[in-house]
Amino acid sequence: MIIAMLGYTKSGSPAKYSSDAYSAVRISWPDEGAPAWKRTEDVIFLSVYEDDDLINRQRDVLYTNIGSPTNLNQAMSYTRVIRIDFVLYGPKSYVNAQLIRDLLFYQQYRETLALQKMYLIPDIVAPVRAPELFQGSWWERCDMSARFNEGINRDLTVPFITSAEVIVNEDDKGQVADVTIS
Repeated sequence: MIIAMLGYTKSGSPAKYSSDAYSAVRISWPDEGAPAWKRTEDVIFLSVYEDDDLINRQRDVLYTNIGSPTNLNQAMSYTRVIRIDFVLYGPKSYVNAQLIRDLLFYQQYRETLALQKMYLIPDIVAPVRAPELFQGSWWERCDMSARFNEGINRDLTVPFITSAEVIVNEDDKGQVADVTIS
């Protein structure tokens, strides 16, 4: 989606992005390492994290009968907050950060995210220009973050409780009771 936002188009059959597009938008910490680039090239690194948030800690659990004499379905749903950190390098780093920030609000990208059950949290802090000193030269850099809510659903088959043992330590007459409920 970020590649498309930057104006790269798919070509060929089957249609795919060019190697230039994948060189311009990279995932941080790739297994194969990251090849170098020039100060004059625009390169974006994406880091994706689960962000801690109060809404991450809430779980809705629903038990339903699935027609089995011994099992129930346990459906758990919750919202996970995903943060994407964008680290942009190059002469257009700030312009590209502003472009991505603006386009995240466009309906076509909101629909793309919704297909993955992801929804933009529309409180995106302004991109920050942060030139970086590397090997005696200043490289243009811009940092930005965006957060998304992601809907999560998990289903689990759980067995019915067939019996329970209840132990009462002491009643009002000083007697201990042990009861099994089936």
